[in-house]
Amino acid sequence: MRAVLGRSASNLVLDAIEAESTIGFRIHSKTVDLERGDVLCNAGDRLRHALFPLGCVLSTLATLADGSSLEVNVVGREGAYGILGGLGSGEAGARVVVLVGGKAARVPMRHVREEFERSQRVRTMIVRHFENLLFQMQQSAVCAARHSVEERLSRWLLAIHDRAPGTLRFTHEVAASHLGANRTSVTLAAAALQRAGLITYRRGVLSINDRAGLEDSACECYRAIKDRVGRLFR
Repeated sequence: MRAVLGRSASNLVLDAIEAESTIGFRIHSKTVDLERGDVLCNAGDRLRHALFPLGCVLSTLATLADGSSLEVNVVGREGAYGILGGLGSGEAGARVVVLVGGKAARVPMRHVREEFERSQRVRTMIVRHFENLLFQMQQSAVCAARHSVEERLSRWLLAIHDRAPGTLRFTHEVAASHLGANRTSVTLAAAALQRAGLITYRRGVLSINDRAGLEDSACECYRAIKDRVGRLFR
């Protein structure tokens, strides 16, 4: 992770905190460039900074001792990473990795705590962010238990595309680790979506050709999560 100059697009949580700050919350922030595949933390790590995505997409993974994992939420410009643990125990509860590289604003946790304690509106926004993450976690649990790999892969691709439109770096191994599925089932699901003309992938690059069709292919969890986010942050 390396620091870069300048600012990028906005972040809903960061903007809400800045709007309430009397001292200029952003003066404490540093813009950093996150690369795809970066591991930001593992469960039990101490949290010293909050990260507010400005273009990147972050994924939280619940992992087991054997290395298997399941994605429980995805965060883009609508949210942040590290706030909840930093305001509570100070420890990360899960592994967080970068799904799509890009810029983020990094703020020392002590400044987030100061604004949280000072402003009711900041507390309200952070609680809404927590509600969003909790809903995603609940939906991910039932989704993994009840829906097919093809439905879940469609949902996952749409969730990333909502936060980072354009082509996506895609490998079956990464998708399998995030979906809690085996590589073969992800390969078969991706091939089915490509045969249907919904996506195209080659040499690790994936494009969505028919977004409406991909939404039809996705399980109900995609729309449930998207609608929930829309209600919380409107």
